[in-house]
Parts: sequence; structure tokens; C-alpha cells
Amino acid sequence: MYNDLNYMNHLQHEALARARMPKADAGRRWATRSARIVALAVLRKEAEIESS
Repeated sequence: MYNDLNYMNHLQHEALARARMPKADAGRRWATRSARIVALAVLRKEAEIESS
């Protein structure tokens, strides 16, 4: 479980790093969008853990 959150954190960090790269605008938009999705997934998972 902790490993899973760690992995999500890693993905989010990677997506944010990709978003900061001066690349194609579409790529940047995709990366920030995926980072937001990952962040939401992590929050949802943490909420599930707290409520159980």
C-alpha cells in the first residue's frame, strides 16, 4: 500500500517535471492534466484509507 502511494508520487513528480520542460505546448498540457489526475487519485486513495 505504501509502495503504491510512493509509486503514484513518483508518477506525479515525473509528470510535473515533464510539464516544466520547454517542449510542445500540447505535451505540457497533457503532462499537467495527467499530474492533476494522479493527484486526485492519490487524494481519493488516502481518503479511502482514512475512512476504513
